[in-house]
Amino acid sequence: MRLGIRIAERLKALNMTQAELARRTGVPQTTINGLVRGNSRTSPHLIKVARELQTTPAYLSGAVDDPVAELPYFA
Repeated sequence: MRLGIRIAERLKALNMTQAELARRTGVPQTTINGLVRGNSRTSPHLIKVARELQTTPAYLSGAVDDPVAELPYFA
């Protein structure tokens, strides 16, 4: 599954817009949009994006299929 599809799915699951994700991560909205549209397969911002989407870079990149697998516990 493409990175962009997984980002879009997590945005929908969290009822978050691309603009909100951009604001929370400090990543330009155009970069977020490019990831969702499939213009990029990876990003140096993937860790920040994954954190805000409550998942892992491994899930977003397609290495695992569980969006919450291996998430660290935050108390």
